[in-house]
Amino acid sequence: MAPRAFPWPAGPFALVSNYGSDTVSVVDLTQRKVAGTLRAGLDPVDVDGPHHLAYHRQRREIFVALAYPAPAVAPGPHAAHGSSQRPGKVIRLDATTGQISGEMRADSNPGDLALSDDGTRLVVTHFDLQRALTNVTQGVEAQRASLLLYDPNDFRPDASPRSFPVCITPHGVALSRPDGRRAFVACYGEDALAVVDLQAQGEEDAILRIPVGPAAGTGSSLQYGPYTAVLDPTGKQVLIGTTEGRDLRIFDVEAGAMAPRRYSAGGAVYFAAADSGGLVAYVPVQTPDFLARVALDGQGELTELARRTFLQEECYRPHEAALWDNDRELLLVCEGNHIHPGTLLILDPETLETRASLPMEVYPDKVLVVTP
Repeated sequence: MAPRAFPWPAGPFALVSNYGSDTVSVVDLTQRKVAGTLRAGLDPVDVDGPHHLAYHRQRREIFVALAYPAPAVAPGPHAAHGSSQRPGKVIRLDATTGQISGEMRADSNPGDLALSDDGTRLVVTHFDLQRALTNVTQGVEAQRASLLLYDPNDFRPDASPRSFPVCITPHGVALSRPDGRRAFVACYGEDALAVVDLQAQGEEDAILRIPVGPAAGTGSSLQYGPYTAVLDPTGKQVLIGTTEGRDLRIFDVEAGAMAPRRYSAGGAVYFAAADSGGLVAYVPVQTPDFLARVALDGQGELTELARRTFLQEECYRPHEAALWDNDRELLLVCEGNHIHPGTLLILDPETLETRASLPMEVYPDKVLVVTP
């Protein structure tokens, strides 16, 4: 891979993974423009599927999970990420040169990826629908996919990550701050949030699975389908987006239990962002496509403060929100139709009006803000 041929932004920037283009877009947030694009694939012909990513500030490295799409995609939310039989990979990009500087193995269908604030732990989930469907007659244990724990400072092809059999089709993951000792994992296939002690001696003893709501189920009896898990800036609550329950649910970190608060969206909820005080959330919703501004400090049904419904040409399939500039600017990734380029919107966090609309490449997925 040739070195990147563009000037890296001098100030804050955003990284956006483009699943269908094998690239990562680098967005200059001060200039509100795409500064350049990094190659994030290993195969020169076929799609590698860079799904989610993380940034190591101290080492200026980007970690990207490659979730190779299956030739034939099964039904379900984001099934292209979950139906492959091919093992995945985690690659490392050098942000100084733009080159791929390392790779490590992953299981099939890597999903979300998170790096601890102190840069010592890197975890990857596996949204393995194939495993869940193939082993359905063998019981829950056989259906459960892994959470892999890597040492990002010892990134070698022959290194063996620690594996936790976390749950059926785990996807969204967030790490406690600052050392990432605990992982909070959205367990789509078990209607649960798994809390994993990454320092525990026994893998199974390290995992606590907490139902995200009453009458939680598995398989055909799923009620919620928790797909995303985002730790708010205060570290006190995990925002859980459900695609089957079509709501936002809250896990109280200090209490170690689900809070009696929820936002009924009426559509599939994806990666929400909370403001710095943990008082307001920005919630991307699909089918119908809209962004909601929601107060988090209530009880029971949470209050929707504002809503922006999108035309398809404005934002098709809103996927992830992110705040920056002391909550004064809001980013929103729009997947698009997975064939043509998607979009990154820069919005006013109060009015939800568009300040800028930037073209990404095919199937943009994850957005990550990096500030000096």
